[in-house]
Amino acid sequence: MREQRVKYFTLSTLYLVVLFVLLLSPFDLHLPILKSEIQWLEQSRGMEIRGTAGIRSSSSAEKLYNAMKTGSGITLEFWITTKHLNQKGPARIISYSANKVRRNFTIGQEGRDLIVRLRTTKTNLNGKNPEWRVEDVLDSNHPQHIAVTYDFFKEKIYVDGQLRDSSTALSGDFSNWNPTFPLLIGNEGTGNRPWVGKIFLVALYNRALSEQEVVQNYRAESLKGIPGNGPSGRVMDGITTLYLFDQRKGEVIMDKSGVKPFIQTQILTGPEITNQVFLMHPFQNFNLSWKQLTDILINIVLFIPLGYLAYAATVFANNDSGIKMVSVLILGVFFSLCMEYLQYYSLVRISSLMDVINNGIGTFLGIIIQRFRTVST
Repeated sequence: MREQRVKYFTLSTLYLVVLFVLLLSPFDLHLPILKSEIQWLEQSRGMEIRGTAGIRSSSSAEKLYNAMKTGSGITLEFWITTKHLNQKGPARIISYSANKVRRNFTIGQEGRDLIVRLRTTKTNLNGKNPEWRVEDVLDSNHPQHIAVTYDFFKEKIYVDGQLRDSSTALSGDFSNWNPTFPLLIGNEGTGNRPWVGKIFLVALYNRALSEQEVVQNYRAESLKGIPGNGPSGRVMDGITTLYLFDQRKGEVIMDKSGVKPFIQTQILTGPEITNQVFLMHPFQNFNLSWKQLTDILINIVLFIPLGYLAYAATVFANNDSGIKMVSVLILGVFFSLCMEYLQYYSLVRISSLMDVINNGIGTFLGIIIQRFRTVST
């Protein structure tokens, strides 16, 4: 009996290791204990974002929602220098979002590519289907001026004043936007999509700037260190928010748009961002599509062997069978919770309470199968 118990205990332990690898691969975790730093640049205006630090609106971003809902489109404009070209997630450069799956818009980096997720009445709540991926845009060797425009008909992206690409795949307006989301720079609201690099300017408009206006804004900024000339020389018609990053001190980045109420932003370290919210999403897009159904079945099946092996390891103990069943079930659920917590900090995975429930069902089924087999023999 002792040998059988040791055998099943060993097998269940090995299977936990297998699940650990399967559920956390490729181990691209950005944990809040990692060093975070953000600082003002000394030689020019701008900020350098490192680690898991980021910038988050400290006042309500509802002004932005109201402006976009009643406007004729959108322009997202910024000057940046990315730190390196292997950032992914996509790493959030600018985002107006709550978490990894709920946003109004996001501009992110995926390697050398720029990812544009813009929520409209014709997309899902994540701003995908379609998602716009503009290839080979980013360069880590020098500052870049990037402007993304959308006029409810066509999306365009300009790099250093030149039209780089356009798309008519997106349609719909912004009437389904959520006004409660914060405006973010350098990270997601959940703190686990960090972008590292230097940022010199962010401007948002509630209309699509023309090519001539994009060129005007590009030329309004000095290319020598990007110190800039402030709003002077820039297109101001339709502007909602403007961050010049010209204070060089303090913890708050001022909105220089001149449009009240101002949306001030607060510098936050990685742990401060993460502590804002930890929310596992229980039923995101839960509509029993084939993808959802497959995901449910996989999460159940993966944990059946764990319940089977772990309960088999307890069969030869003298404890009450009910206590043994509950103990193994708690083991499965607790292990699942730990995996979902770590997945929360992954760049490619999404933590979900639904997964924990399905994993618990799988564990319970494994227990029942082993218990039936034991009784029948």
